[in-house]
Amino acid sequence: MTFRACGRSPNASMCLAGETMIRAWLSLSMPMLRASYMPGARQCGVLKLGRKPKLTDHQKREAIRWRDHGDETLEEIGRSYNVSAATISRLAA
Repeated sequence: MTFRACGRSPNASMCLAGETMIRAWLSLSMPMLRASYMPGARQCGVLKLGRKPKLTDHQKREAIRWRDHGDETLEEIGRSYNVSAATISRLAA
């Protein structure tokens, strides 16, 4: 894909800037698009979809330990990890 700049008008420079932006976007997005079509891409860890978890595995284990011990409320535990009490309550034991 190429854009031809005709003369030195502002529109010509906009076309060149647009081409540069499209090329930059394609160079960043093409590897992800290729990985999404590869068979088994998710199993290999190449393609990760969805939100990143708020808590690491270590934080989850620690929060479950605090919750099961019963000294602090769910709100206090959640506040210490910057998550809601509902998030703490949903953690599997």
